[in-house]
Amino acid sequence: MTKQRFFVATSGNDDEAYREAMQYACKLADNDPEIKRVVLLVHTKQNTGWFERIFGREIEKQLFKGTTFKNCRPVFKFETKKTYCRLPIFSTD
Repeated sequence: MTKQRFFVATSGNDDEAYREAMQYACKLADNDPEIKRVVLLVHTKQNTGWFERIFGREIEKQLFKGTTFKNCRPVFKFETKKTYCRLPIFSTD
């Protein structure tokens, strides 16, 4: 499986755009059983405040370890620019 990459083209923090992007990822995963993880790429660990605003502090904290959402199969996980570069290139999870 090749990695699929999508980005949210917004100007500023657009909560609705982030929700729509995450829902889109869920739909993709529903149609492709090989999709097991969705990476939410952030510049640094300090750049996650908008997720706290959208989902609350507890879910924001869970996203650092990886978490699932109701009616959505893949694991969503924060990766920073630094940690994402360390991920295996050919990982399928």
